[in-house]
Amino acid sequence: TVAERPLVIVLHTGTFAPIIYNGNPTGMRDDFATSQMCQSYAKRGYAVANLEYRLGWNPAAPTQAEKAASLMKAVYRAIQDTKAAVRYFRMDYAVNGNTYGIDTSRIILSGQGSGGWVALGYASLDKLAEIQLSKFLDVSDPSNPIALIDTAEIGDWNGYGGLYNVENNVGYSNDVHMVCSMGGGIGDLSWLEAGDVPMCAVHCPTDPVAIYTTGDVAVAQIGVVTTDISGSYDVMVKANSLGNNSVLDPVNAGSDAYTLAAQA
Repeated sequence: TVAERPLVIVLHTGTFAPIIYNGNPTGMRDDFATSQMCQSYAKRGYAVANLEYRLGWNPAAPTQAEKAASLMKAVYRAIQDTKAAVRYFRMDYAVNGNTYGIDTSRIILSGQGSGGWVALGYASLDKLAEIQLSKFLDVSDPSNPIALIDTAEIGDWNGYGGLYNVENNVGYSNDVHMVCSMGGGIGDLSWLEAGDVPMCAVHCPTDPVAIYTTGDVAVAQIGVVTTDISGSYDVMVKANSLGNNSVLDPVNAGSDAYTLAAQA
């Protein structure tokens, strides 16, 4: 009977490559575990969207720099797709009478693995300078560094512009109100700024692929893919220090055994 429910957009795992090719038994939005996660959210009263985003990068590229560039573009495209999806739901709310029964003031991204990367990047990447940091430049010719992400070709982080980009649901907001990352990471801690939406994260400290603190992302079959990436621990320390998560203070003040263990 509730007319407008908080919307959780779920972003599946899969290292930005199709299932089987990614070396894992998962990597699609209809993975059993992802479907069960969505049902679990729905049983708690949320409206849930299980999102599909573009996959594909080249882990067989000849150099580490080319692998990193290819992966970075995959994350970027997925952010663009997720922004288009948020705009779609806002368009449906405004034009079609809210088919999905969502509350547009409470939209949450929940990403697992590579989906966590998308969620954190979505919430923090909002300036051209942030994708033109020195580590995101091709310096094979030191006299002429080239940005790995060319917005003139693939559009900006909102999915607008670009010679080879298709714009979707133009004119609607792609604002969200919170993100949850499960085993995700962020391209650079400098992307985080005061005023970003609240964030929560779950991460295994010994994650063999996406580092828990700051360091390299490595895949067993191919070695190091990209360097100086920050995982959940460092991301949350900075997000907390910026005051972005103060809205969660009443919840975090719990005295149950799990909360006390987490705080320790």
